[in-house]
Amino acid sequence: MSASLTSADFERIRDLPSPRFVSLALLESAAGPVSAGSASTDLLTVDPAAAARLLREANGPALRLRVQILDIPHAAAVLGEARVRRLLLTLPLGPPSLPTRLWQHSVARAEAAARLARVAGLDRGTARSAGLLAEMGSIALALASPPAFRKASRAAASKPADAWPSIARRVIGMGPQVAAREIGERWGLPARICEAIAVLPGENSGDDLVALLHAAEALAWRAGFPARTASAPPAPVGPAQHWLERVSASAAGSIRSRVLRLAAGLDGARRRGIDAAEILGTAYGHLAALAGDAEETSQRLRTLNTALQNIQHRLGERDPADALLCEIVATLGFDRAALLEGAGPGGYQVSRLVTASGEDLRPGREGVVFRIDAPARTMRLRDDDLRPEVRAFLHGFGARAVVVAPLAAAGRSTGLIAADRAETGSEVDEEDELLVGRLARETGVLLENWRLVQAVRSLAVTDVLTGLSNRRSIMDTLEVEVERARRTRRPLAIAMFDLDRFKGINDGLGHSSGDALLADFAGLLREGLRRGDHVGRYGGEEFLGVLPGADAERARLVAERIREATEAYGQKNASRYEGLPIHVSVGIAAFFGEEETSSDLLRRADVALYRAKSEGRNRVVAAAGLGVLAGSLP
Repeated sequence: MSASLTSADFERIRDLPSPRFVSLALLESAAGPVSAGSASTDLLTVDPAAAARLLREANGPALRLRVQILDIPHAAAVLGEARVRRLLLTLPLGPPSLPTRLWQHSVARAEAAARLARVAGLDRGTARSAGLLAEMGSIALALASPPAFRKASRAAASKPADAWPSIARRVIGMGPQVAAREIGERWGLPARICEAIAVLPGENSGDDLVALLHAAEALAWRAGFPARTASAPPAPVGPAQHWLERVSASAAGSIRSRVLRLAAGLDGARRRGIDAAEILGTAYGHLAALAGDAEETSQRLRTLNTALQNIQHRLGERDPADALLCEIVATLGFDRAALLEGAGPGGYQVSRLVTASGEDLRPGREGVVFRIDAPARTMRLRDDDLRPEVRAFLHGFGARAVVVAPLAAAGRSTGLIAADRAETGSEVDEEDELLVGRLARETGVLLENWRLVQAVRSLAVTDVLTGLSNRRSIMDTLEVEVERARRTRRPLAIAMFDLDRFKGINDGLGHSSGDALLADFAGLLREGLRRGDHVGRYGGEEFLGVLPGADAERARLVAERIREATEAYGQKNASRYEGLPIHVSVGIAAFFGEEETSSDLLRRADVALYRAKSEGRNRVVAAAGLGVLAGSLP
């Protein structure tokens, strides 16, 4: 038996190789004009070596992303065109002796996994990535110990396909699943994929992605692309067999046609007689041009990622716009950052401003309105711009140059971000424009989501008609205040307001008049209660006021003020209500002590309200203490 492979064996494997004709096609694409970038990204999805390198860099420590990226196009988008090109230009050429069988099987398995993901209900991008990298362990073994790998492959030819892991373990000293885990962990590939491709065929892991990969292997063999010569194809069981039965009968033929077309297309470089040295010469010229931008691009990504993470950390209950302004100053290094919100057609007004010095250097007078067309994209406004509106904006803002970025979400503008270096007198450049623009785009979505969440929360706790707290919200407030009064021994009182003969308003004048009265009475409550008091609609024409720090006498004075205001309102609007009297009855109750609960307090206030009604209405009545509560109930 061969000795087991060591970490040193895998240390020599810096990258997976591609077959020579695939490497040439990748190089040709990357060395071509910039417009060919999309083709380069497409090639990444059909080559295990390029895909592994891409996922490795996208999930590496340089970007410091908080989530793992499993989808290959997503990883390419995160890295950007320049870094993807550099990645392709630096992929190693596969040795001529490396069999194309594993490459063909990997591409077929990736196609099969993507098709099976539909019936399995899994993410297609993750399934395709895992299918493409499923033979990563076998490729690594072929590189680490070529003679032993060839010997194991010959031994496997007379055995069923499912016997390959045990044969490789016996002959080479390590199975492909263990090799895949070793390489994946060493390179920092996504754990989800590494764990799935490290499970032995037939092993019940309980992971749907594992079962899908085993089904995809069988489908790739049916398409005519086995991973190696064997006496019998893979035999999937359980969910893998179930999903195989659900794909269309033509799936294997469709996969075969696609792989053959792809192989023919990638072999175009060789068929056109393009020399590898010629491609490499062009490629290295591109590499030299890209090298100077690489570190700058990486630093920009790190800066943006840091700023976005800080903004997300600060969210909580705060408006993301505040966090955005702080990050523009603290992380991007501007002197000032301002949020401008709409103030009429074509007008914007500074609503918030953050400065590096901490001073409120609000431009111009308070409430100044800037007349400027909202830019569709981020731009720099400079004092050499001859447009009058730009010059007026810069003059009012007190800067020679400003970066202006639109805040937008779902195609709708929500304001502008303006940033400058007016305090230090430093210039703003293209890099500033890129950073502020990207940050504003990301935060525009956060800002809109935050506002939607606040609106939903407001609807959940607000009575739509009156704008006051709804019953659930005011009851929650009462519980909090009762507990606080019990703990601090501070006074607390509540007041139950009930509009007298309200049914007569609804029946005689219609519900629209009743709704108008409720809305107006809510306004009288807001005006009559003290700062720090709470009020909500308890139900129908009843309202509950919670008065922290108020004893029975203070609560009576507040309630009397509101009663008088309501009576005056009725007299003033007598014609509107056709002479029907408008007044309110109030029952108040002061918190009696530790033994009392919020329910007790509400019952005593309700008893007092009943007495006010029975004694002639339009009056304030205070509740008795706990000792007479039971006998006072109506």
